[in-house]
This record gives sequence, structure tokens and C-alpha cells, in this order.
Amino acid sequence: MLVDYNGFDKKFIRKRKLKAAAFLFAVAAYSLALIIINPKDFPVQIPCLFYEVTGLYCPGCGGNRGAFLILHGDILTGLKNNLLLLIFIPGFVLASLNEFLFIVTGKQFRYPEFKSKVLYGLVVAVLLYWILRNLPFEGFSVLKP
Repeated sequence: MLVDYNGFDKKFIRKRKLKAAAFLFAVAAYSLALIIINPKDFPVQIPCLFYEVTGLYCPGCGGNRGAFLILHGDILTGLKNNLLLLIFIPGFVLASLNEFLFIVTGKQFRYPEFKSKVLYGLVVAVLLYWILRNLPFEGFSVLKP
């Protein structure tokens, strides 16, 4: 269902378009950086603080490498680096398209109202992934970056 913002206050629409443009700029800048620079070759390596302190992988470990590989067409290896990208990349693509639609037309698709069960399910999935990728058993080593 499309939401039409034509009857809204002009100040509200200007602020909303600025937020949409900032979101699109951030997504585009991150994507462009990963197209140009391999995270492994970046001169300044920012380590995962959680990994440095505990020696365990956090849910985000391998995310930059995985996104880099996916942007360069190596989808399976990218997903092997971080399986959560399977959820987050399509979400960012759809949100980016929706925000672009708003900037251009003043209309956008209504974002789904996530019921608490869906949000709890996502949190449980992320926590489960976090735990499973750190188990010392051979079958779970495929979840390590």
C-alpha cells in the first residue's frame, strides 16, 4: 500500500526527505567503499572488540568481508562469512528503493508493522546464530567467518 505525503506539512516533508537522502547516502557510500576496497586490504584494520576481548565471534564478524564478496558476485562465499547477510542485505535494498521512491515521488510503500513476535524471532535468530557459530564442534565451524 502506497503512502502519499502530498497533504503533509512542507517542513515535515523536507525533514523526511533529508532523512531519506541521508540513509541513501550512507548505504551508497558503504556499498561504493566495498566495491572499491577489499576489507582485507584496507590499511587501517578495525578489529572486532568483542572478538579481541573474548576470542569469540560476534554476530557481525565477517559482515564486511561477506558484503564485499557478495557485491563482487561471490554470493556463496560471502554468505559463508556471515549468514545474517541473507536477511540484512535484502532488507537494506528494499528500504533503499522505498526511500528513493519517496524522494522522487513523495510516495512510498508503507513499512510493515513488525509485531513483537517477529522482532523477538529476529532477536532469537541472531542470538542463536551468535551461540552456534562459537560452539567448538566440527558441524558448527561452517558458521565461522
